[in-house]
Amino acid sequence: MKTSIATMAILVATALGQKTTFLCNDISDNVVPDDSICSGAGGAPLGRGICCIAQSNALARSKFDIACDDKLGTVQSTGEACEA
Repeated sequence: MKTSIATMAILVATALGQKTTFLCNDISDNVVPDDSICSGAGGAPLGRGICCIAQSNALARSKFDIACDDKLGTVQSTGEACEA
């Protein structure tokens, strides 16, 4: 049982530390290439409108969503892992 609890704790810690990429798409479903949307939200811009945000960072994800909405866009999570 102790092994199961320790394994679960490691998996949870790993999942919370993972980062994924997000895009801000405009009305025509094109990626908005403005990296300031990402950097202003606290994410790490990877270029071409791709933003790397930790899954556990709800504040950065919320700020990115608001900044994208201000550009009349919608946020799309690609589910791709990233390092930044």
